[in-house]
Amino acid sequence: MMEPKVGDGMVTQDHEDQMQLGLRIIQNAFQNKMHSLEQEIRGLRLTCEEQRSNVTTLQKKSSSLEVELVESHQRSQQLAEESKELFKTVNNLRKQIERLEHLKQAVLSSIQDDQAQEAELGDTRLLMSDERLRGATPLTAADMGFAGSIAAAA
Repeated sequence: MMEPKVGDGMVTQDHEDQMQLGLRIIQNAFQNKMHSLEQEIRGLRLTCEEQRSNVTTLQKKSSSLEVELVESHQRSQQLAEESKELFKTVNNLRKQIERLEHLKQAVLSSIQDDQAQEAELGDTRLLMSDERLRGATPLTAADMGFAGSIAAAA
């Protein structure tokens, strides 16, 4: 067996110092790793909160847009119904205009026929006027002013 040498105490001391140094290196590495992981966790928590805030904002916006979409759909249906009613009204008005145009043509035709008849009968009307008839018919005793004397004679 070997006898311990005088320098063996130094070897043992060296081993302990190396062990202590190794432990400090491991502890420093552990603390550095813990510190970096804690910072990463804080960053991820902030990012998570930002994402939650963004999600909440987007959900509100989505809800608002859904409400707007429903309102727009209802408004488009209302406008479609109004359009349908207006189309019916326009068709009814066109039919009435067509009837009125036919009535107008009938009235104008009747007026033209009357005017043509008047043109043909115009000479006859002139002959049948009161003044012409009075002048052309024989005078009666009453027209001549003898009405009072005839009544007295009777």
